[in-house]
Amino acid sequence: MEITPLILLMYDRPDKVSRMIGALREFRPDPLFVFSDGPKESRDALAVEQCVDLIYDRVDWTKPRLIRREYNLGLAKSVVSAVDMVYRSMIGWFS
Repeated sequence: MEITPLILLMYDRPDKVSRMIGALREFRPDPLFVFSDGPKESRDALAVEQCVDLIYDRVDWTKPRLIRREYNLGLAKSVVSAVDMVYRSMIGWFS
């Protein structure tokens, strides 16, 4: 069986996260790693939380590995951190 992890990075766009979950449902990726960057400002916190809630409520084909950041890393650091973390976690699966 081939294992192809999928990394979903999200921030504060629940409408886009909802559409992405709908599209992913067709392919049912497993494992699914979800990284939620923390809010930049307090006004962003609600939208960030809504995105997290969508993952818990609508991803029903696997148990997503959700990594929530308490503070905002920014796009570049979020991407590098996510890829590094998934790569390191997957090494044991292939050896």
